[in-house]
Amino acid sequence: MINIREKDLKDVLKDFKNRDILIELNDGIEGSIYIEDGSIIYDEENGYINIIGKNKKIRINVTVLYRCQISEDGKVFGMKIDSQIDMKIKREK
Repeated sequence: MINIREKDLKDVLKDFKNRDILIELNDGIEGSIYIEDGSIIYDEENGYINIIGKNKKIRINVTVLYRCQISEDGKVFGMKIDSQIDMKIKREK
């Protein structure tokens, strides 16, 4: 995994649009969420990462992010939330 900066989020997340997305949570909150035909959009003006799908919407305030990373193949976006919850987002198609 490669560390990324907040200013690079918009470019990194452009490949996570209109795809099936699997969110895996570990360390404090455990489980997974499958989002069909979802997109991840960084709202730079308001400081949120928005994950939007057919019937789901998740907003994450970037001020609580401890670390953002992308896999070398660009298929997995990972972040540590509030230095405790580990979240990995995988694009499925």
